[in-house]
Amino acid sequence: MEKLFIMPSHVPAEALPQEDRRERSGFDRPPAALDSESADSAVFEKSLSNLRTAIDLSGWLSAPRERTPTYFPVYSTVSRAMQAALRHWAREWLHQHPEAFERRIAVYSLLVFSCTRPYRGRPTHIFTYDLQQTATLDQAFRTAGRLLAEELQRIGNMQEAAGEHGPMRPRSRQIQRFVGKNRRLIYRMFHVETALMDEVLKFTQINIPKLGLERAAADLRSGFKRNLRRFSDVANFEDRAGDLLRIATEALRSGLDEEAAMPVAI
Repeated sequence: MEKLFIMPSHVPAEALPQEDRRERSGFDRPPAALDSESADSAVFEKSLSNLRTAIDLSGWLSAPRERTPTYFPVYSTVSRAMQAALRHWAREWLHQHPEAFERRIAVYSLLVFSCTRPYRGRPTHIFTYDLQQTATLDQAFRTAGRLLAEELQRIGNMQEAAGEHGPMRPRSRQIQRFVGKNRRLIYRMFHVETALMDEVLKFTQINIPKLGLERAAADLRSGFKRNLRRFSDVANFEDRAGDLLRIATEALRSGLDEEAAMPVAI
């Protein structure tokens, strides 16, 4: 019987009072992949264009099994698309709730997270950021710099257009330093995206063979809702569980199209 490698997800205790799961991911993004967000966003945008259609889950029956050559490339595609979705929804929420900036720690954490690059993964089982490695999170924060400055300008313009003239807006580096010193909430966000990917792996490697596709999919939706509910203190993305399943499914199909024929997960 194959043993499922669930991604460990260790987070400092103060960051996750409800869980104590260990994570061992890393950051080793190759230089050639600096603009990979465009590919991840393409999957996300494609899924948005299909929101009114039913989700065809049959492709998950062909999801790669562990210890197969296509396991990492396909699931890293799924992971990056899900990460891109979380970041898009976070920025969207911040655009819609500029008044929330009064809650500095929660909103600054959400903002910095939304501007970090999706993690490309590390063969063969690591798909999200490693919270055990301080240098990894420092690297993630640095990837947020350019987009963070753009988002601050955009949000500032929206506040001014709405007639909101608050205190002087902080610069992107000030916000990065602030979140770097108050990491508990952004640690939780990175942990949640690891937990969401764990749900996908449990879905394909354990639950589909054990429960069948329909029951396994229901369990996956529940897992998505549970984790999205605790993603942020200010933004509740629980109602995005169906959208996230659609995005993951589109990403799986995209990954399968780029790889050789998959073994059927039965």
